[in-house]
Amino acid sequence: MQHPEFASGYRVHAVLGIYRMDGKGLIPMRPGAISGGPGTYEVEHEGQGRGRKTWLSLELPGAFTQPERVAVEASWHQPLPAQFDASGYRAVLADRFLEGVQWSLVGAIVPGTDSALEHTQQGLLQLLALRNQRFLGLEDLVFLLESLGMREQRHFRELVKHLSAVKASPKPFAKSASGFKYIYQLTLSDLDPSLLPAVDLFSERLLELLGAWSTEEVVELEVKLSHLEKPLRYVQRGG
Repeated sequence: MQHPEFASGYRVHAVLGIYRMDGKGLIPMRPGAISGGPGTYEVEHEGQGRGRKTWLSLELPGAFTQPERVAVEASWHQPLPAQFDASGYRAVLADRFLEGVQWSLVGAIVPGTDSALEHTQQGLLQLLALRNQRFLGLEDLVFLLESLGMREQRHFRELVKHLSAVKASPKPFAKSASGFKYIYQLTLSDLDPSLLPAVDLFSERLLELLGAWSTEEVVELEVKLSHLEKPLRYVQRGG
C-alpha cells in the first residue's frame, strides 16, 4: 500500500476498511483475524518510521479469472525523520491567541516509533490474554503502560514506580443499561508533590485508555495520593 504522495513521507497509520467495488457500490470485506476464507483481507507491516512498508493480502480466488476493484480506507501520517531538528519550533495554540501567555514544550520533539512489543512473541501473547479480562490489576496495568512506552517518557516514568495498588469496583448508575458503572481506584505511594501536574495529565489519558480497554462501562477514575486528603477524580464525558 502506497500513498499518492509517497515522496512526502506519508505512511499507513491504520487500515479502517477494505471494500470490493461493483455496480451497486462498496461491499465491505471481513478482516481475516475475525473469520478466514473468501472475501477476507489481512494487513502486514514491516519496518519503522519512514522505512515502514504495508502489504495488503486479499482472499479473492475469482480475481485471477475475473479481476476485481478494491477500495482501501486508511489513515495516514508523516513520521519525522530520525535526525529531525526541532530547535526552530515553538508551541502555540491552534485556534486562539492569548495576550501575554507564553507556551513551552514539555520534553523534546522526537520521531514516532513502533512499540517494542511488536517484535516480542511472549509480550504479544500476554497482551492478547489481557484483552479477555474484565478488569486490569496492578501488574496488568503496569505491563500495558510499559507496552505503550511510558517508561521512555521522562515526565511519566516516575509515576509507574510509585503505582502501588489498582482496584475496580461497581457503583449504581441509572444511565447505564446494566444499572452500574465501574470505578478504577489507583494508589500512588510516596510520590513527590511536584509531580502532581504530571499525575493530572497522565490520569486524563489513562481514563480514556481504561474506557477503551474494558468490556464494562468504566466512567470514573480515582487517584489516591499520600499527601492529599481526598482522591483526584476523573469522569468520562456523559458520566
